[in-house]
Amino acid sequence: MIQNYNTIINTLNQFANAHLSLKRFKVSFFDQMDPFTSSDNSFPILYVIPNDVSFQENIDVISFRVYCVDLLQKDRSNEQTVLNQTLLIQRDLTNWLRQSDNDLNILNNPRAIPINNFGTDFTVGWYVDFEIEATPETTDCSIPFSSNFQLTGITCSDTYINQYLTCDTLAACQTIIDIQNEIASISGGTGGTFTGGTVSGETNFTNGLTANTISATTYLGLPLDITVTGGTYSDGTALFTNNTGGTFNVSGFFTGETDTFIPYVGATQDVELGGNKIFFNTDVEKNAITVENISERDRVNIGISASDSGTILIYNTNDELTTKIDGKLLETGNIFSNTIESNSISATTYQNLPIDIRVTGGTYSNGILDLINNTGGTFSVSGFSTGGSTFTGGTVSGETNFTNGLTATTISATTYLGLPIDVNVTGGTLSGSVATFTNNTGGTFSVSGFSTGGTSTNISTFRRLATNHTLDSTDLASVNNGQNLVIEMNVGSTNTLTIPPNSAVTFSIGTSIDVTQYSSFQTTITPGSGVTLRSSGSFLKLAAQYSACTLLKVGTNEWYIIGQLAP
Repeated sequence: MIQNYNTIINTLNQFANAHLSLKRFKVSFFDQMDPFTSSDNSFPILYVIPNDVSFQENIDVISFRVYCVDLLQKDRSNEQTVLNQTLLIQRDLTNWLRQSDNDLNILNNPRAIPINNFGTDFTVGWYVDFEIEATPETTDCSIPFSSNFQLTGITCSDTYINQYLTCDTLAACQTIIDIQNEIASISGGTGGTFTGGTVSGETNFTNGLTANTISATTYLGLPLDITVTGGTYSDGTALFTNNTGGTFNVSGFFTGETDTFIPYVGATQDVELGGNKIFFNTDVEKNAITVENISERDRVNIGISASDSGTILIYNTNDELTTKIDGKLLETGNIFSNTIESNSISATTYQNLPIDIRVTGGTYSNGILDLINNTGGTFSVSGFSTGGSTFTGGTVSGETNFTNGLTATTISATTYLGLPIDVNVTGGTLSGSVATFTNNTGGTFSVSGFSTGGTSTNISTFRRLATNHTLDSTDLASVNNGQNLVIEMNVGSTNTLTIPPNSAVTFSIGTSIDVTQYSSFQTTITPGSGVTLRSSGSFLKLAAQYSACTLLKVGTNEWYIIGQLAP
């Protein structure tokens, strides 16, 4: 199998689509990495960048860099889990590419390199470089030159008839011969199995055609539109005929129902309606009409004439009484002349009842209020307090006098009776950090915590250093004294400024230190053991002579680097 750039990318894509952990895949250049990672919040991702291609004598070697990254929590608490998961995916990819089924030959020993803040902040993972053997698609004798152009010093057995055709005669073109043989086996054979493809042009199958499905845009010798032209119906089944003469059946039609009137003659009766049952029971305890097993489409009407009297009892399937109608059931107006017993009554109109039932009066005695409504009915409300007690909540409206005094944690009111309309501060004194205020009622209150003054200090400590430097106790003392710290790196060679871990030098969170590069030799900001540095693009070097950056401590061992940085 020929392996080229496209087939290798397709193999990588197959892996990404099949892997249950991967969410997205892309092949592009390094500068497209940031837009891809930030365009969607689906992670982990596989991002492939073509490195280079080595054109060797008989093979091509194509190099790819494959990134696999996932998102971090803001506090990086899942960093170890993410690194482990993305490393396993890179191992899966390496095993996949080495399989013989893929016809790929990896020429190097892939190594996974950890990366931090890949493409966007709060991402980590690994990248692996793969060198894969590819088959050259052209040789010296297959270059598509024009027919009058000759290669100097090279003798080729084949010459071009047309551009891209590399055989002199038809007999020498095995690919075309194979195509001709395939066509001959389909068009001139006596039978066989056609496993797939497209047959164009008019085709006759003289010995018949058998297929699971046939799909075509036009039909030869068949009606353009197959429609139902008629049919017959018998006992729930319809027989339809179409315009080709074919027929088909549709069964299951509902054939209707018959209303059945059964007079009750005073004896136990049992009547079946298509499997449904109606029982007329003269049992002394259940002088009732019972309906069982009635389906949704059946309807049973049970009536009692105006001259009949007695009781209608309705039982459920557990033989429990659910409804009792006692008295006469009159057909005109549906009036129950005696009583109705029911858990609830729902009606759209009320006959001979007041439109509005309301309280018309009442009396109170010893904590109980007896109320009377406009129908003559009464009801009682108890629980009123008749003496002094604790009022746990609520609203007291109207003028109220507490004759024995009122004690409360807080009092809220919109008006005050007998109190000044506006209670305001009229004066006060300050002693030390405590102010004592007096209001217009003669009362006083105190407020403490006032600052009596201080000294403003705005001094910068400037340190010019000529060697590599690690932030030390001298730097810490300057910061602790409230001074701005500026470190100038004036070194005659490339140099480093190291930020130590919190256990070595304990700078407070929020500490800000300015760093400048005075000389032309580049300064690199280096993290100490356990220290995490965050910067745009993960750049840690000052850009040029006289460039500057700010170190800002945001966590126990976490610093931001902000300023003129370079990769």
